[in-house]
Amino acid sequence: MDLSNGDIVITKSCFQPTTGDNRAVVSNDVCGATECVVQSPLSVTITDSEFDASALPASSIAQTCAFRGVGTLQRNYMHGMGSGICFFGTGSTFNALAEQNYVTGLRSDGVSHNESATIRDFVKNASNSRTAQFLNNRLDCESGNETSGLFIQPTWVDIYNVSVTGNYIEGGGYNLYLNKIASGGNYGNINATDNRFRSTGWGPATVDGGNGFDTWSQNYIYSATALDAKGAVVKTHAGALDAALLTSIIHDVFGVT
Repeated sequence: MDLSNGDIVITKSCFQPTTGDNRAVVSNDVCGATECVVQSPLSVTITDSEFDASALPASSIAQTCAFRGVGTLQRNYMHGMGSGICFFGTGSTFNALAEQNYVTGLRSDGVSHNESATIRDFVKNASNSRTAQFLNNRLDCESGNETSGLFIQPTWVDIYNVSVTGNYIEGGGYNLYLNKIASGGNYGNINATDNRFRSTGWGPATVDGGNGFDTWSQNYIYSATALDAKGAVVKTHAGALDAALLTSIIHDVFGVT
């Protein structure tokens, strides 16, 4: 579905594609000769809706996002596609908000790499008031080709002013991955607070390149038996997990030592 004209609010709806284009189930960006960018001066909001790509074969949906562009996404259920929330080509006008969404059941095929949520560009506006928030989502990334539950990478241009707060992130790859590549942009003011992680892959969180998180506070391994599900404290790691943290993860998640 093309929402690129903006000034659109969708609620209590179901998006269930019967054909795939390996790009997006729903998008509000516009693709030109060299890039795809949100161009409308009017915003998009989607709430209380379902994105269901399970009717399609993995080969036609594994590189497709549930939502691509920038907007407000609240209390949506996304499943059956390659990746979930993709803030790509976000322009320089709108805030981005992903709140209380549930992304699960991602599928891979061939060389696809899959994320429950990702942000690849988010430049400052003139007043530096523009923000991107991932707030109280459940992000489950188990596809076979996982990169991360939430992958933050300035792939093309800068990313600034991102908050990751109160999320439950689980699955393969890294649960939360902050990455800078030489050919991309810079990042700054990236903050992660009060999240819970349940890794079945490389680990709960990592920073690969750049200065890392400006705020990293109250982030824990998920524990079903602990107060507020606060298991072991999580630190970001640039490489393999240290032995003590790995032991804590195994104990808190699987109940064994």
